[in-house]
Amino acid sequence: MILDISGFTALGEELKKSYGEREGSALLAESIDEILSMITTFVYDFAGDVIKFAGDALICLFSGHASVESRETTLQKERDNLAKDPPELVEEQAMFDAKQCAVELLKQVSERASLE
Repeated sequence: MILDISGFTALGEELKKSYGEREGSALLAESIDEILSMITTFVYDFAGDVIKFAGDALICLFSGHASVESRETTLQKERDNLAKDPPELVEEQAMFDAKQCAVELLKQVSERASLE
């Protein structure tokens, strides 16, 4: 999954204009640090890994293994009835984890935006 922070450049320009070069840059760094920390926590919570930071973007990988292992006891009966190979189950779980992470991140962003 690739996550990109929308409005990063505009925010930086506005902060520099409002607070000056030095303070604006510090506020931008603080804001981005807070946002990236929140995103990283969500990714880890959904059994993902951040494999690269690129400016205001993150590249994340969801393996599906941790989720499948942690849910093994509750899903054992369902998995016994599945006609899928284990690698397909892991891939399906990885896609599910990535989607759930994205949905929860969007909810969090919406909640924060409504507070401002």
